[in-house]
Amino acid sequence: MTQKYNKNCHLLPLTAGDGCTVSLMTQLFDFDMEVKPVLEVLVGKTLEQSLLEVLEEEELADLRQQQRMYEELRNAELAEQQRLEEQDRRLVQAKVTVFFSAETCIS
Repeated sequence: MTQKYNKNCHLLPLTAGDGCTVSLMTQLFDFDMEVKPVLEVLVGKTLEQSLLEVLEEEELADLRQQQRMYEELRNAELAEQQRLEEQDRRLVQAKVTVFFSAETCIS
């Protein structure tokens, strides 16, 4: 069964007879008006998500910078500790050498 478009009506005719559905132009779907709130929500959520991602990336970059600074400080402290230990070892070695050389002189 084929339905023909009735030029006097906005929609296809009813299948049960010769009548048609009459609708006013104000009752039809207004795409711009109906989509605007949905689009605003989508754009808002997208911007909010993007901002959160940018903030997260900045926070991660800050954490990496702090970690680099901490590692540099730790490495400097370890180098200083090794230098002091080596200096202490040389002093002890010098004292031992002086002690044994003095003991050799006494005997």
